Amino acid sequence: MGLRGPQPRHDATFRGRPVVVGPGGFPSIRWPEHPLARELATGGPPGAPERGVINIHRLVASEMHGRALTRKEHVRWRDGDVWNWDPSNLVVARADEPLAKYQQAAQRAAARGARKRQ
Repeated sequence: MGLRGPQPRHDATFRGRPVVVGPGGFPSIRWPEHPLARELATGGPPGAPERGVINIHRLVASEMHGRALTRKEHVRWRDGDVWNWDPSNLVVARADEPLAKYQQAAQRAAARGARKRQ
């Protein structure tokens, strides 16, 4: 992130909006009017969430569940790729659940797929 907030990454878009690398290095979009858009933290440290920025993985996961996620719910990627927003790749988990649990499941699924292709 630069001094002007999240910067666009190449020509990537999501729902017609340019994708930026937002807080935490996660792909995000600017959508100030969306109810999930983050509010600017007053007096926050450098890199605090910018007004109107939504992390794409949280937006997709919220839509999958039909509600906004709580702060204690985190989104995990089955394949570990933060640029893969396919709903089948996202898992909502409690913050205290280990990521390894989902990565191991993804490795098992990949191995099954490789065996089927042989």
